[in-house]
Amino acid sequence: MPSPPMENQWWSWQNRRRQLVGVGPGQAARGLRVYTSMATESQLPMLCLLTAWMDELHRHRVAELRREVERCDLSIG
Repeated sequence: MPSPPMENQWWSWQNRRRQLVGVGPGQAARGLRVYTSMATESQLPMLCLLTAWMDELHRHRVAELRREVERCDLSIG
């Protein structure tokens, strides 16, 4: 992934967050790792928010998958 232009850092981070919404968890995590490695000190608060947001999405997805497995197990038994 190319580095975002320096003069538009805030816009680029906002845009990156929007891009992460529409992709799968693995691709979003890879994209977040790339941008984290390129971050400057002033961008770290935004990265902390993005990381927390991705963790929360992951927890919700895992819970959703567990409910689906339980539902399927009950319907079989």
